[in-house]
Parts: sequence; structure tokens; C-alpha cells
Amino acid sequence: MGGSAGLRPTGGDTSARRTAWSGAFCRRFVGARAKIEARRRDYNERRPHTSLGWLTPVEHAAAPATQAAEWPPHPSPG
Repeated sequence: MGGSAGLRPTGGDTSARRTAWSGAFCRRFVGARAKIEARRRDYNERRPHTSLGWLTPVEHAAAPATQAAEWPPHPSPG
């Protein structure tokens, strides 16, 4: 039985497949990027952090300078 030449796609098919795959990849990549950015913003701006005394980074940044001078808080004697 002959070679596999009949099973190979023509140049047009390959190009169309590449274009379709590339478009799907780009849409997924953009979607993933949006999800990663949303998670980053949540973590860095809205989520309280134990190291900031359970303040969000935005709240900590807006804290008065006197509070920042007392940072980090000292653990209470146990």
C-alpha cells in the first residue's frame, strides 16, 4: 500500500486549521489573562492580609503615618 501522501492536508487546510487554532488559543489566553488579573487585584487590593493586621493593602496604604510607624505590631504577651 502506497505512501501517506493522500493523508496529508493541502496547504489551504493547514493554514485554515492554524488560523482557527490560533484564534481559539488567543481567546483562551485573553480569558485566562482576565482571570489572572482579577485574582491578582483581589489578592493585592481587596483581600485582608494577616501580615497587615487583617487590613487590606488599600486600607493599610491609607492608614495614617503614625500607625505605619508602629508597624509591625508586637505580639501580645501570652
